[in-house]
Amino acid sequence: GLSGRTVSIKVRLHDFTTLNRSTTLPSPTDSAGTIPRLARGLLADLDTSGGVRLLCDPWLEGTAFNDGWALLAPSTFSYEDFAGITHLWFSHEHPDHFSPPSLKSIPEECRRRIVVMTQRTRDRRVASFCRGLGFAQVIEMPSAEWIQLGPDVAVMCQPVKLDDSWLAIRAGDTTLLNLNDCLLGTEEEVRGAMAQVGHPIDVLLTQFSFAAWIGNQGDRDAHETSARISRARFML
Repeated sequence: GLSGRTVSIKVRLHDFTTLNRSTTLPSPTDSAGTIPRLARGLLADLDTSGGVRLLCDPWLEGTAFNDGWALLAPSTFSYEDFAGITHLWFSHEHPDHFSPPSLKSIPEECRRRIVVMTQRTRDRRVASFCRGLGFAQVIEMPSAEWIQLGPDVAVMCQPVKLDDSWLAIRAGDTTLLNLNDCLLGTEEEVRGAMAQVGHPIDVLLTQFSFAAWIGNQGDRDAHETSARISRARFML
């Protein structure tokens, strides 16, 4: 296998400043324990405070729904990368969005610095689970209220039917709407969400797949018809 003496990291700050740090060992190593330990040490010496780095519904590995679902491709985001994350948001409790195994694998020192946000629910299961893992703070978000995360970053969460929720993010003059799995089935529902956000939406994150039965495998006409209907709802 390969070995080396120098371990380097590159860190991108919230203002897009890039910092490079490295350390050199007396002799080459290929140790799977030594290299991450040195990299984390280099990161710990940097001031990464300031700014907001928000990650939504992280599911990094494994399967969901009784081994019925899996990631289409391996995640390039590692558990060590949580060192640069300030906030997590969970849209709902389904295991392809809220993955307990992934959360348990986040390094404890990272969890102590991360703020978790999720919709306010009756059972409070997501919030309670995250508190049990020792995250820095867990915010149960009130419906349709802007929450300030930083000087120029605010977020709003709105629950919808089937236990889902969407998140609007306002960063400077830019507004992003992350619909996740939310089923906004009519033009009225779409316009209602836009009115709640209260700003022109610059970036829309939605999906054109279906976590439900839409025709049988190979039923292309049914799939294409459903995709056209979904697309039409958001081309307002």
